[in-house]
Amino acid sequence: MERFPPAPPAPPGPPACPACGRPRGDQDRFCAQCGREFTPTPSTTNAHPVSQTSQSLPSEYRGEVLRGNVDEPALLREPVWRAIQSPFFVALLVFATFTLYAYWWLGRTWWQIKQEDGDAGKRPFWHALAMLVPVYGYFRFHAHMRAIASIARTPEARAALSPGATTVAWIIINILVGAASAPLPLWLTILASGLGAALIGYAQNALNMAWLSLPGGTRPARGHPLHWLLLVLGAILYVSVIVASVSPESA
Repeated sequence: MERFPPAPPAPPGPPACPACGRPRGDQDRFCAQCGREFTPTPSTTNAHPVSQTSQSLPSEYRGEVLRGNVDEPALLREPVWRAIQSPFFVALLVFATFTLYAYWWLGRTWWQIKQEDGDAGKRPFWHALAMLVPVYGYFRFHAHMRAIASIARTPEARAALSPGATTVAWIIINILVGAASAPLPLWLTILASGLGAALIGYAQNALNMAWLSLPGGTRPARGHPLHWLLLVLGAILYVSVIVASVSPESA
């Protein structure tokens, strides 16, 4: 009786995560679904070196790590964007510029958050400009505050900011700023600037707490000569406006 050779074994299926069963790539170090770290194999041990920072990332961050032929993502770089800025200094800049610095702060911190979460869809420049769009700007402001709260990793850091309350405060401040552009008392302009300064300083403090709650460390923010120039120009402008309001010609 003719004997046939045994059928060749079926090719093995794609490798999968031993914890959740999600398919994995040959170069994957962590599961994109559950964050489990895979045991390195000889073919992948030196294929894509991973920095020491990744070893301390939370499991939900590990699943976001990009692999293959792309550059090392923001999550694995030294987090130099986590700048700890003095909330009082930020508030002073907002006050000195009649809340205009707040829009620069919104764009700058949106860029920092983009570096943290690696979201290429974030556009800091357009995000800051969107704050000027009626109604829609309030939704963008709420998204900004929500993003700050979402990156915090401790209950204390999460509780440091309420996106809903800060958005309501931002709406009130914008109403006051709009009213101050009319021929109304000077104190209304100063009140609007002071409230805006307090709000952005409060948000900066919450962002500082969020940075401090993350693994990988932070860095102190570096001062810029333009900041001091803005403070000087703001002081001159405030003095000139006050003098003009109390001069006999203005009576």
